[in-house]
Amino acid sequence: MQPSAAAPRLAPGNFYGETLRQHQAGGFSLSETRYLPGSELPRHSHESPYFLHLPRLLSLTAVRISF
Repeated sequence: MQPSAAAPRLAPGNFYGETLRQHQAGGFSLSETRYLPGSELPRHSHESPYFLHLPRLLSLTAVRISF
């Protein structure tokens, strides 16, 4: 059995997908990011907490959020 690699930890403002816009205000950083239909993201974490808003949710198979 091979040792598993540590999951990547993304720096603030970095996301998988295509970042369309970013804006900073009042200590918050807002990013609009587009993901292609059927995208599968590798296990990862973020250095900074984040809020996920899905305004046009068509299909979400599974999202796992760990703290």
